[in-house]
Amino acid sequence: MHRILFAIACTLSATSVLAGDKPYKQEDCGRLTVQMELNECAGANYAAADKALNTLFRRAMALQKNSNARMRLRASQRDWMARRDKSCADEVGPQEEAARYGRWR
Repeated sequence: MHRILFAIACTLSATSVLAGDKPYKQEDCGRLTVQMELNECAGANYAAADKALNTLFRRAMALQKNSNARMRLRASQRDWMARRDKSCADEVGPQEEAARYGRWR
């Protein structure tokens, strides 16, 4: 199961590197100087990355042969999300939105 996700991620990365672009549309936020614009740009990049990840996850789920494999993949995804959220919280500290929504947005 992890091998499938790893293979998908590697394929996506290799394809985008060879094609010379990102696996999803990403804005260059480095040119911005106003905080509100930086926030909007970062939010748009987050939404694009989240959409790409969700698409890959749906594809990985469709490749699973039985409900037990899908259940394990879903549990693995939830574990990864918990580790990701904890890592982000450890790196930047608690955020008002994270507390309000119960996770990063």
